[in-house]
Amino acid sequence: MQELNVLMREYDGLLPVLNHTHDPIFQRLPLETISYISQCYVPDVLFDNKTVTYLDDIEDVSRDIAAPLVLGSVCKQWRHLAWSTPQLWTYVIANLEARNIEQQVGFFRDWLGRSGKLPLSILIYGLNRQADTSDLIPEVCNIIGLIIKEYSRWEMLDLRIPSVYTTLFVGDVQCKGPSILQSLRLERHDELETFHTLWLNLKSAIPAPPSIFLMNVRCKYINVRWENVTFTCFEAEELYLDEVFKLLQNAPQLQDCHIRDIFQVRGNIPLPEHIIVHRQLTDLTLRWPNVGIVHRLLSQISLPSLNRLRIVNGDEGHAAEALASLFKRSSCSLEILVLRDTIYDTDELISTYID
Repeated sequence: MQELNVLMREYDGLLPVLNHTHDPIFQRLPLETISYISQCYVPDVLFDNKTVTYLDDIEDVSRDIAAPLVLGSVCKQWRHLAWSTPQLWTYVIANLEARNIEQQVGFFRDWLGRSGKLPLSILIYGLNRQADTSDLIPEVCNIIGLIIKEYSRWEMLDLRIPSVYTTLFVGDVQCKGPSILQSLRLERHDELETFHTLWLNLKSAIPAPPSIFLMNVRCKYINVRWENVTFTCFEAEELYLDEVFKLLQNAPQLQDCHIRDIFQVRGNIPLPEHIIVHRQLTDLTLRWPNVGIVHRLLSQISLPSLNRLRIVNGDEGHAAEALASLFKRSSCSLEILVLRDTIYDTDELISTYID
C-alpha cells in the first residue's frame, strides 16, 4: 500500500509536465494566434429564428455550441485558453427539461461569465405545463433570471416555453445600456386552452428587433418598437384581421411578412376607413386564411413595392377580384405569384397582367 501511494504521488507530479508538453503549439505561437485558431475550430452556428425550427435542428446546434467544452477537455492549458476566449461562449442554449436541471444554474452562470461583454444569441426551450404559478420550477426561474440580467447583451432571443414563465419577462429590468436585440422568436408551449396573456414586456428598455417570429402568441402582448421591424412571421395563432391592419400601420419598415391563420374581425371593431398604403413590403405570404379574409384584406391595402405574393389554402372564389384590384391599385412590379390549393378564378388575373 505504501508503494502504491508513492506511485500515485509520482503520477501527480508528472501531470503538470504532461500538460506542459501535451501540445507544443503553446510554446511556439502567441496566445492571440492560438485563441484565433480555437475560434476557427468552433463550427459556424446556424442560430436564428428562421433556421432553428424543429427539435432535430436544436440538437444539431447544441452539439456545435458544445465545441468549447471539447476544447477545454484536452488539457489544462487548452482549458485556460478556451475559458478566457469570450468569443467561444456567445451562444447559449438552455434545455429546461434537462434531467440535472438543478445543476444547470451554476453551469449557465459560468458560461455567461466566460462570454464577457459580447452580444449573446440565446435559445430557451422545453417544458409543456399548465398555466399555473404552482408549476414554476425554482431552478428554471433561476436560469431565466440569469438570462434576463444580460438583457442589454441580447442579440438573438428565442423562447419556446410555457406562457407561465413569461411572467419573468414582464416588468422593469436593470439595463446596462440600450437594447441591441436583432431577432426575437416567441413560441408558446402550452395546451391551447390554457392561454396566458403575459409574454414580453420589459418596460425599462423596449427592444426594437428587425426580425420577429411568433407562434401561438398574439402580437399585442409583445412590447417592442414595431417601427423597426422588417421581417415578421405569425404561425398557428389567433391573429385577427384588424390586428393585421394595425401591424401594417405600426411597422412601416416591414419588408417580409408571413401569416398563418387570419380570423375575421371580432365584434364591431371598425375596419380602416381609407386604403392602407405600405411602401416597403416586398414579400407577403398568407396561409390558411379564413373564408372572406383574403378579399377583405387585399381590398383595404396598397403595396407599391410588392415583389412576391403567396396564398396557400385560400377557399374563397371571389378573392381573385380583390387580387386583380390590388395589382392595379399598387402598380407593383410583381415577379412571383403563388396560388396553391386555392379555388380562385385566374382569368381576371391574367387579363390584368395583359393590360
